[in-house]
Amino acid sequence: MNNIAYCGFNCDYCPICIDTKNKNLDGLRKTLNNPNGTIEELGCLGCKSKMINKMCYECNIKKCNLRKNIDICSKCNDFPCSYLKENISELSMKTLKRLREEWNEENK
Repeated sequence: MNNIAYCGFNCDYCPICIDTKNKNLDGLRKTLNNPNGTIEELGCLGCKSKMINKMCYECNIKKCNLRKNIDICSKCNDFPCSYLKENISELSMKTLKRLREEWNEENK
């Protein structure tokens, strides 16, 4: 599973993650509308990595997964919860549903 976030978003398509991997500080500063900061301060390699952007660090979906000791929302007993339905994209929800089906098949 590539760099799939707790919410089902593929971090490999995130401009912040792309700019971080490419060490593109100017791109990070432009994307984040922040003229200051280093790659280490602004960058992110995905919400499950050790280099996390402040925006991702404070994510309620991530906090919920960590509290429940799961690595993705599709493994949650409450999936899909109302918070998730209201706060993620349709594409991320499709990804989570597909992963839920795969996980259910593996755990029969």
